[in-house]
Amino acid sequence: MFYFIAPVVSWLSAQTIKYITNIIKNRSFHLFHIVKTGGMPSSHTSLVVTLIIQAALIEGVNSIAFATALVFGLIVIYDAMSLRRAVGYQGSEVEEMYREYCEKHGKEYKSHKPVKGHTLLEIIGGVVWGALIALLFNINIIFG
Repeated sequence: MFYFIAPVVSWLSAQTIKYITNIIKNRSFHLFHIVKTGGMPSSHTSLVVTLIIQAALIEGVNSIAFATALVFGLIVIYDAMSLRRAVGYQGSEVEEMYREYCEKHGKEYKSHKPVKGHTLLEIIGGVVWGALIALLFNINIIFG
């Protein structure tokens, strides 16, 4: 159970940071933003980095647990930064086409605000936050 707690805390705290930052930045309070993707820090990256570091500290870097966490983590980070970002850009283009269609045909336009993936800086923020949480949860192993 211990192995599960630190990554979940890492994800939840990163999402909370994004939520609070959004409230301050946009002066808006919407519960939807607590689960919104994108933003600083990347909570997906934070979660997998915590998992990777825990596997390295507890099981060792020559373990199957570490190798699995590392491969899984790299896929998640790649997806967060590139694939979801590309899908977000495509969503923005589709949104623009939809807006133009509504204007041309006299229909009511409602914005859907496509969600984009993460920037490199947001990924780095997730790496730093995930590492910090992993180290805090495993301080006894580091200095034990």
